[in-house]
Amino acid sequence: MESLEIILLKILSFYEPLTIEKILLEIDSDEISSMPHLTMEDLEQVLLKMKKQGRLKCRGKGRDRSWLRINPGRISWWRRIFYRLT
Repeated sequence: MESLEIILLKILSFYEPLTIEKILLEIDSDEISSMPHLTMEDLEQVLLKMKKQGRLKCRGKGRDRSWLRINPGRISWWRRIFYRLT
């Protein structure tokens, strides 16, 4: 799932939040073919994991949920240390 995180970081923007449908449309077909067993649940789990790590911000609830990348400079130093330990 490490490669999926890298792909998501390339796709997600700092300025425009993207829904899961838009994220799937933005992923290159070659990258999708390299992960044949990718499911929506896997994608949501990776997004939630990255949210816990402080890399993403979630807006909305349920079907209207959209994801926005957070500037790494905005994360406090103690959060960075805490998330590296977990």
